[in-house]
Amino acid sequence: SRGLPLRLKQPLKVIERLEGGGFRCVGEEAATARSVWLALPASAAADLLEPSFPGATEGLRAIRYLDLTFRHSRHRACASLSGGWSLLCDPSRERGLLGFTCLPGPEDTLQLRCGLGGAYPIGSELSQPGMLEKRLRTWFPELPPALEERETRADQSMPLPGPEHRDRVAGILRDLPQGMTWIGPGRFPGGIPGILSGL
Repeated sequence: SRGLPLRLKQPLKVIERLEGGGFRCVGEEAATARSVWLALPASAAADLLEPSFPGATEGLRAIRYLDLTFRHSRHRACASLSGGWSLLCDPSRERGLLGFTCLPGPEDTLQLRCGLGGAYPIGSELSQPGMLEKRLRTWFPELPPALEERETRADQSMPLPGPEHRDRVAGILRDLPQGMTWIGPGRFPGGIPGILSGL
């Protein structure tokens, strides 16, 4: 990454603490660094840290994750959505719809991505053909029919923080040596208030 003092050609395999401070980072080649920021999912960070930092590894492996479903669609552009929109929903009321993001697309189109599932099962009224679009039109009646659509799954992609999540993350950070921190997505609880409390 541009501007970082350490660049390895291959993914890291091991991080070792050096006696005089700092770290030895071993991938296809080895390098030393004064500090390390692990911008990794919890499971990947745990795999990397397990040989040298078992305390932090245990906390990382305890974070539970949920599977998400995303519906991607392309529509003709319309005036009310031309600037792009994002909407977060109450998934318990919306039967599993977490929210959507709408962005301008190429050639007078717009791109729509809806997130569903997680801790909330997708209701049958949203999983039937055409019903998700019908639900979205309660907010945006001008939404044109989809020109193209596809669905993808993102397994184990959303952290499920419980009441103990904040204490668990504090323990993980405490068990890491000075000069190392973890900023993976599982560090922060879901939603804006949770992210702010995590910071």
